[in-house]
Amino acid sequence: MGIKKKGVAQDFKSYPYSPKTVSSILPEKLVIERLHWLNYSIFPFNRMFTGLAVGLAKWWQKRGVDVPLLSSDFLIVAKDG
Repeated sequence: MGIKKKGVAQDFKSYPYSPKTVSSILPEKLVIERLHWLNYSIFPFNRMFTGLAVGLAKWWQKRGVDVPLLSSDFLIVAKDG
């Protein structure tokens, strides 16, 4: 990972899976403990007012609000169950 322009960039592949799909392909011994939605993208504000969109996302995250419709990524925390 590295800094590129105004954000953090990755040079590894990512795949478009839904949380339901990820759950179905996990080994049976792993249980999803938590799901966090990330990278809020409030179109068209994310293109026109980048700072405002990022600020709003941080405000929501501080309050523990997950907004799946506005998120482009998610993080799954799994444990051995």
